[in-house]
Amino acid sequence: MTTMHRVSPLNKLGFTLVELVVIIAIIATLLSISTIAFHDWMLKSRAEAQIRQIVADVNSIRLRAMTTKQRHSIELDADRYVFRSYSSENESIDDGRLISDGQQVAFRLMKDSTSFFAGERYEFDQRGMLQDIGDVLPIFLEYDGNANQDCANLRVIRVNGGKKSGDTCDDK
Repeated sequence: MTTMHRVSPLNKLGFTLVELVVIIAIIATLLSISTIAFHDWMLKSRAEAQIRQIVADVNSIRLRAMTTKQRHSIELDADRYVFRSYSSENESIDDGRLISDGQQVAFRLMKDSTSFFAGERYEFDQRGMLQDIGDVLPIFLEYDGNANQDCANLRVIRVNGGKKSGDTCDDK
C-alpha cells in the first residue's frame, strides 16, 4: 500500500515576494547612502587636489624665477590663474609673456569668504620672492565641504596648503 504525503506550502524551498521586496529595499537604501558618500568624497578629493596643484604651480614658478633670474607673476581670477614671465626689469607687469594659457580651476578662487579674485597680479622677483603682499596672501576655494586642505597661503618666500577657519587659512 502506498501512502501519499501532502507537501505543505510552508516546506517549499525559495523566497516569498515579500522577502524579495525587503531585500531589494535594503540594497537600494545602502546604494543611495554610498552614492551620497562617494559624491562628497569626490568633491573633497577635487578640492584637495586643486590646492595641491596651486601650491605646486606657485613653487614651480618661484623656482623658475630663481633659475632664470627673471621676474614672473601670477594673475588670479575666480575661475583660473595665469603665470607670466618678464625679460627685463623695466617691462610692465601687463606686458609679460604668458607661460601658459591659464590653469582652469574646478572650485572658484576667493580672496576671503565673500569676494572672488578678479585679475589681481602678484609679482615674483628674480630671487623667487613674492612682492607687495604684506604678511600672507590667502587663496580660498569656493567649497564648503570637509577637505583636509581647502586654501593656500602665499608668503614672501614660501607657499603652504591649509585649512579654512573663518577668513583665515591655517597652515597644514
